[in-house]
Amino acid sequence: MIMHIPQQVTKTVYTALTEQQCLVVTKLIVNGQITADEMVESGIKAPSPVISELRKMGVEIITIPASYTIDANGHKQYLTPLRYTADGEHLYEGITYDE
Repeated sequence: MIMHIPQQVTKTVYTALTEQQCLVVTKLIVNGQITADEMVESGIKAPSPVISELRKMGVEIITIPASYTIDANGHKQYLTPLRYTADGEHLYEGITYDE
C-alpha cells in the first residue's frame, strides 16, 4: 500500500534567480501579486531593478499604478500602493522545491 502525504512547501529553489528575485516570484505565485511596500519591508531597497531583471528573464509582470489624491498643497496622498501582478501558472516552469 502506498500513502501519499501532502507536504508543505517551505522554500523555492531556482539557481537562475537571486534570493530577492526568488522572494518576489514566491509572492507572485502564492498571492498573485506583490506591492512595492512589501518588497521594501522584505529588505529589497529598490524594487524596480528586481522587477526589471525578472521581466528580462521573461516573467510577465504587470504594474498596477497606485491611486492617490492630491491635497491643496499639491502633496500626494496614496490610497492604494503600487503593486505588481502576474499570472502564476508560467512562473512554476523551472522552479523546484526543497523537500
